[in-house]
Amino acid sequence: SKSDKYNFAFDDLKNHIGHTKDIKKIEAYDVSHISGNHAVASCVVYSNKGPNKKEYRTFNIPKELSGNDVGSLEHVIQRRIKYYDNKEIKPDLILIDGGKNQLNFSQSVIHNSRHKDIKVISIVKGINRIRATETVFSKDGIIEFNRASKGYLLLQEIRDEAHRFAINAQRKKKNAKNRKSQLDNIEGIGDILKKRLLHNFKSLKNIKSANIEDLMTVKGINAKIAQLIKDKL
Repeated sequence: SKSDKYNFAFDDLKNHIGHTKDIKKIEAYDVSHISGNHAVASCVVYSNKGPNKKEYRTFNIPKELSGNDVGSLEHVIQRRIKYYDNKEIKPDLILIDGGKNQLNFSQSVIHNSRHKDIKVISIVKGINRIRATETVFSKDGIIEFNRASKGYLLLQEIRDEAHRFAINAQRKKKNAKNRKSQLDNIEGIGDILKKRLLHNFKSLKNIKSANIEDLMTVKGINAKIAQLIKDKL
């Protein structure tokens, strides 16, 4: 069963990393951006029953840190750690997608907090990012895994899920910015009208395909502004 699968994998992972207590909850972090723009970080959560999507979180990265993966991770964990006082939220293990630098900075945030008992490890792909060549690090060095072990496969699964969630969040952020930037070029369209247009039509594509009469159903859009929207888009 699914429950047995994850329970077994969690136990196998515990044995491989030499954790002294049972692992019941894992948080994994990944950072995504396009050439330093639209940067976001993801946090996915797994229990010994599998992924807990209700607890997934995304974090917008400040512009001054965008493109700086190490600084971004440090920033995100500093924001997240204040919630660990709640035992229902606090993980037993944190998984970082990255190498030694990402691990060290993330580890330092945990070490300097009241939650030193949280284990931090990282996973990084090998040459040419070929799957099954990943290396897993802890503060004590490389953790040796049998590549077919359930614990190792669990780390791969969680890392992939964190990556997928970060990519999706980053694309949404980029698309939202693109929608707003095109509407910004239209004289007479402020933030309130932009929100109303996107709320009513759901997407820029729908706004483009709407006729003048449809556009005028939005509060604040008169015939002149509706015609400007049609001309500009």
